[in-house]
Amino acid sequence: MEGVRPKRILDFGCGLGDALDILAKHFQVTDAIGIDISSTMIAYAKKEYPEYTFIHGSIEKLKNIRVDLAIFFDVLEHLEDIPGILKLAKNSANYIGIKIPLEKPWLVSILNSLHLKERKSRLYNSEGHLYEFNRSEVEAILKQAGLKILKTKTDFLPKEIHFSAYVKNRMKAKSGCLARLKYYAYVALSKFPYRITRPLFWVVSGVNFFILCKF
Repeated sequence: MEGVRPKRILDFGCGLGDALDILAKHFQVTDAIGIDISSTMIAYAKKEYPEYTFIHGSIEKLKNIRVDLAIFFDVLEHLEDIPGILKLAKNSANYIGIKIPLEKPWLVSILNSLHLKERKSRLYNSEGHLYEFNRSEVEAILKQAGLKILKTKTDFLPKEIHFSAYVKNRMKAKSGCLARLKYYAYVALSKFPYRITRPLFWVVSGVNFFILCKF
């Protein structure tokens, strides 16, 4: 976000409003808007952060809003028509900030190519992610939407491993060949120091991809 000085910001898919609050304080603005399809989350956000504006609704609410910066933070992977959604935001914001997980490491790409794994995300049932992406696929989607990429940054997932009994049992209970492979890989890799095993997690994990764009 270096160099961006918004006076009005919007967080689409704002959830409980925490990210919007962080951004508003970072940019030192109070003119901040959050939109989410969950009425429960919007009700919580309004109570927790009364200084901001929260709207219950879908992407259509963007049509009558104009901001300097619109944020899609862990949202696009939940949507079917990502280029279409971003095109709707075209007339609403000068800058678009995006955070999206790159959950398609080379192993998943190979399994997709061999038709040993469906295109639907491994996190469809647990997190509601529809499809998995790699960096080139995300960049192609942004180009299709007419966005110009200004800056990018990747952040490795995970930074550390919290392999508690609860997480271990949840992973073990999941069905499917890939889920079992991931479970056994985590068990094996957790036996070694993380500084040694971290590169190997590219096989079963991915990275967070941050993009600053404009139309």
